[in-house]
Amino acid sequence: MLCRLQRQIIPLHKIPKACYSTTPPQSIHPNLPVRPIALPSIDDPRKLTNTLSQLADKRRPNDLVNTFASFTGEHRIEHYNILIRGLARMGRISDCFTILENMKSKNVVGMDATTYNPLLEFFCRKEDDQAMSRLLGEMERNDIKPNTTTYTKLMQYYMNTCQHKKVDYIWNMLRSSGELNLNVYDVRMQHLIMQDREDEAEELMQELRQAGLKPDSHTYSRILTAHARRDNLKRIQEILSSMEQDGVTPQIVHYNALVLLYVNREDFDSIRETLRTMKQKKLWLNVVTYNIIFHGLLRGSQDMNGAVDYFFDDMDRENVKPNDVTVSALVELYSRYNDRHRMITLMKLIKKNSIKVSKKSLELLTTFAMANQEPE
Repeated sequence: MLCRLQRQIIPLHKIPKACYSTTPPQSIHPNLPVRPIALPSIDDPRKLTNTLSQLADKRRPNDLVNTFASFTGEHRIEHYNILIRGLARMGRISDCFTILENMKSKNVVGMDATTYNPLLEFFCRKEDDQAMSRLLGEMERNDIKPNTTTYTKLMQYYMNTCQHKKVDYIWNMLRSSGELNLNVYDVRMQHLIMQDREDEAEELMQELRQAGLKPDSHTYSRILTAHARRDNLKRIQEILSSMEQDGVTPQIVHYNALVLLYVNREDFDSIRETLRTMKQKKLWLNVVTYNIIFHGLLRGSQDMNGAVDYFFDDMDRENVKPNDVTVSALVELYSRYNDRHRMITLMKLIKKNSIKVSKKSLELLTTFAMANQEPE
């Protein structure tokens, strides 16, 4: 099945060397000493699984690697899978491929698509077709059969890159083989809505219910986001009013779709009203909501300095801590409006919280600091 998918969908290319280094980093090579760290000793495989999962979720790569390497027992496949998942999330792709080579040399039992899917997800996010093709070829050579999650990630990637025929092909393949689950239905409905095939999406919603599946919060998040991108305000309002019939209470992630629609319309009065509604419903705003707004302001076609100030101050009022995405957008915005006071505020915020910003924002901050002789 994978071979057919490669022939009909994915042209095979060599993976860029930067993404597939065979030079083992010292921190994970099995024959090199582990860097001394103050971590508790773990001798129980189940406890190691829990600890690795926590470190991966907290994005602590050094502790993750050293905890794995300092375990004196026999590593299980789930330990390797968590290690790869955590490192792939943080972009440590060369490390991940080195781990895969070590696993193959040790004949680790249980390697399957779950082991490779985090790498595929990374390449999908980067929209790196060549790397994805090589990874699928690697799976083929090692007799790793892709699972439904693998195909779902490919569907999402091809949908985002407007390769609609490939989405259709994978959907039909999974449907004919009876490998459908809620995630597959979710992506397919989102894809249909993005193509203005809303009637088909509604039919699919009925089909999944008949199959004994029940739409969940993630289902509605995907559907609402798709409608927001198609500017279907009426449908979004209808879904927000009716989704509780499926036992799903509208949350921040669902109202964010409404925010996205108004951002695309540059209707910031409606955004303010939506935020007030969210607060009244005791849905405490998060950084994702404001990032949607600021990125919309970046794309804006008019002078919106007042709107930037309003939402930046609103973040502070709601005690929402900006992250690297927020600050990068704000640096670009206030640089555009030549707002010296706000730029100084952002520089202090970045220094205080050790926030990493985008390359473009860093260049803008450097130019500003030089022009203003590094204000105190």
